[in-house]
Amino acid sequence: MKIKFLLTRLVGLYMALLTLLLSSCDMFHDDMDDCGLYLSFKYDYNMKKTDLFAEEVNRVDVFFFDKSGILQEHIYAEGSILANQGYRMNLSGLKRGDYQVVTWAGLGPDYELLYQKGVTKLEGFSLKLLSEEALENGTHSKSHADLWHGSITIESSYWDNRTLPVDLVKDTNHFHISLQNNEVTLSQELLKNYNFQIITGNGEYDYKNIPLTDQKLIYEPHNYTTDKNVGIVDIKTMRILEDKSARLLVRTSDGKIVADIDLIYYIKEGSFKGEGDGMTFSEYLDRQDHFYIHLNIQGYMAVSITINGWTIWLQGTDI
Repeated sequence: MKIKFLLTRLVGLYMALLTLLLSSCDMFHDDMDDCGLYLSFKYDYNMKKTDLFAEEVNRVDVFFFDKSGILQEHIYAEGSILANQGYRMNLSGLKRGDYQVVTWAGLGPDYELLYQKGVTKLEGFSLKLLSEEALENGTHSKSHADLWHGSITIESSYWDNRTLPVDLVKDTNHFHISLQNNEVTLSQELLKNYNFQIITGNGEYDYKNIPLTDQKLIYEPHNYTTDKNVGIVDIKTMRILEDKSARLLVRTSDGKIVADIDLIYYIKEGSFKGEGDGMTFSEYLDRQDHFYIHLNIQGYMAVSITINGWTIWLQGTDI
């Protein structure tokens, strides 16, 4: 009985040691071994300060550049799998090594991203809003898909069953602009007698998510609605940045200027002071992706502007 007991103990000990050895990522491997590496994605850089990745993102594309800055691999995921809380992208098929990783989430036919594995260089890797396909008289008037950017680095030593988080920043903004004239009841037809434009960056970014040029694009409404005597239009733009100009221009059909507004200035003077407690202005612009702008006009001139509930009265005509 003692011999049988000792044999049982030895077999148990042997199995435990074997399991430990087989599960160890630091034992018996060469450079081609893959001991497990995953990416998780997080979008909590918003005003709710809550991770909205599973709720808002329906596609994520990840690009892997080696030490020489050459694209080696492209992995993507889309659809319902991304709605699962705790989704991780498995990199088991990726050769173990050091990488610079660039992520674009939300890619689709609205954007141009040209690349070729083994050829594309990191420094020349750039994204562009396909504005040409929707241009009318030099303006962009469609609701393009939401877009996010993120980047990290991977080292060969990370293949030890770890999960690396990729933090995303949103590159699209929604502007909901309402116009009220107490002297006129604005029907949807009358609303279209006003021309609304936002003039800002054209949506070309390098791999660091930095605008490639200072070239501007005119964005116009993709939707018109009315509520009683208030007219409402929706305009979607690319990322609004503190050091890049953005103007809101509203004119009547016969060319009279209702408002010509420096959006960056008035967002900073209005909603940022009310909503941006504890943030820099640059952080606020990246977190806040919806701006509700209300223009109160008398005759044809705007006398006040309200942004996300904060009102600024306009004096004179130089606004």
